[in-house]
Amino acid sequence: MIAEHKNFALSTEGNVQELAQRITALAHEIHTTLRRLSVSNNPLVYALLTEEYALNARAHILFFDSKRFVISDWHFEHDELLNFLSALGEKLKNIETIDQLEKLIAGLTLFSNSIISKNVRTISFLFKELRDVVS
Repeated sequence: MIAEHKNFALSTEGNVQELAQRITALAHEIHTTLRRLSVSNNPLVYALLTEEYALNARAHILFFDSKRFVISDWHFEHDELLNFLSALGEKLKNIETIDQLEKLIAGLTLFSNSIISKNVRTISFLFKELRDVVS
């Protein structure tokens, strides 16, 4: 049985909003990383910039409509999720290639989409995949 006192990610409007803010911060860090890596004229940069904009849009949807995305049965600690996303932000600062950035953006985009789906199995699976990409 799951203890009631646990602070699960996505279990309150405030938690959803805090996650959305963290995703927005990651999108800004992605933008900074894109600028740093875009000295080459790689056409993938434009595609990744578009993904960054989409990530920002999803974060705003989560933030401003947080009540709709409260999920009480995803039993993952809120603080652990936020700590992971903070570590992801630090990892972005050390990315050296567009290909590395592309994998990270794909994982984060899929994870953020899964939250909007509210499907707990999908959220769990894609969060695991994101963690695998980052490690």
